[in-house]
Amino acid sequence: TDHEKKKERGRFYLQRPGKFRFDYGAPSKRVMASDGTYLRIQDPDQANPDTYQLDNTPFRLLLKKDVDLLRDARILDVQESDDLIVLAYHEIADRSQAVMPDYAISPQAFDAQLNWLQGHGYHLVSLDQLLRARRSHQPLPGKPVLLSFDDGYSNVYSAAFPILRRHHAPAVVAVVGSWLEPTQGPVRFGDDWIPRERLLSWDQLRTMERSGLVEVISHSYDLHRGIPGNPQLNSMPAATTRQFSPQQGYETEGQYSQRLQRDLQTNASLLQRQLGHRPRAVAWPYGRYNATAAAIATGLGMPVGFSLDDGANTSAVPLSGLRRVLMMPELSTPQALAQELRIRRANLDDNSRAAKVMHVDLDNIDDPDPTQVERNLQLLLQRIGSSSNTGTHSESCHWLGSSPARRVC
Repeated sequence: TDHEKKKERGRFYLQRPGKFRFDYGAPSKRVMASDGTYLRIQDPDQANPDTYQLDNTPFRLLLKKDVDLLRDARILDVQESDDLIVLAYHEIADRSQAVMPDYAISPQAFDAQLNWLQGHGYHLVSLDQLLRARRSHQPLPGKPVLLSFDDGYSNVYSAAFPILRRHHAPAVVAVVGSWLEPTQGPVRFGDDWIPRERLLSWDQLRTMERSGLVEVISHSYDLHRGIPGNPQLNSMPAATTRQFSPQQGYETEGQYSQRLQRDLQTNASLLQRQLGHRPRAVAWPYGRYNATAAAIATGLGMPVGFSLDDGANTSAVPLSGLRRVLMMPELSTPQALAQELRIRRANLDDNSRAAKVMHVDLDNIDDPDPTQVERNLQLLLQRIGSSSNTGTHSESCHWLGSSPARRVC
């Protein structure tokens, strides 16, 4: 608040200590700055600044609601964090030609994004650079970004790879072994089937790796699906769920660990046979993982794990659970990407984004008749779908219903 003019100037919420400096703009002449340890507000009429210690607790400056700091503040000397940002792509294709249109970025948009990143001081880094930096305790280049592609769609080779070569941009490609092992015919893809040619071939993967730009990593052998997770047979992510059987009940902790060990080992061995190396990282299916899964992957030579968790990859984030930005059509433009990266680098969460929220009364879903519960869930999902907004951004996925799996994002 500018007491002299009795005017409110804006709203700023510092959730994570970081280095920055900006002025308030006329009529105030004050300057706010932080070295990451203290927040100082300097008024030219005062000999000493007001100083606040940032002990990992939020500092709130209550100002006018309609002021957007990123838009309205005159930034004087910003030193943003150099935490790694990982972008999670799926398909580089026009939505009309994509297997999963909701996760497709057009080739033109992808090319524009790389142009923007490289033109604004971001450095595209490789998995090898990341591992070497961690081993040597040396920082990555300023504003580092790692590109990742999940699932192994064929358009990663036909559309994304030429753009990566043009920009000399490294990337990792995460593949599901059970999808790639068949050489022809339809492939089981969740609850559907897709032609094998919609996925990368081993020759295409070898060609990309020989370029020195692409490294193939694991996306599991057969964990990219839902499994029964409770007596209602709700379908839940296979990597983090204790599987339920009506005959045997829940699998034990030991059985769960053995299932994950077999799966990740099978995929690592498959990549060894086909590509000549074992994977050094795993992109967790649906971004879901836990401490058990991370420990097993590390033990198999995959110390790097990629999730879809929100927030920045601060020094407190383990290598086994690196956070990623899920690239969806609403982030196609450089402007939308720039805004998302600002949010990530400030370590803000979904509460800092515009959100469309739906309240669901579970009492209206439950029913003694399981068939009615299924009907109620179908109606709920239809209602959610009909109220969707292309401007809404979400990375939180929830699993509903029984087989087949239903994932609401």
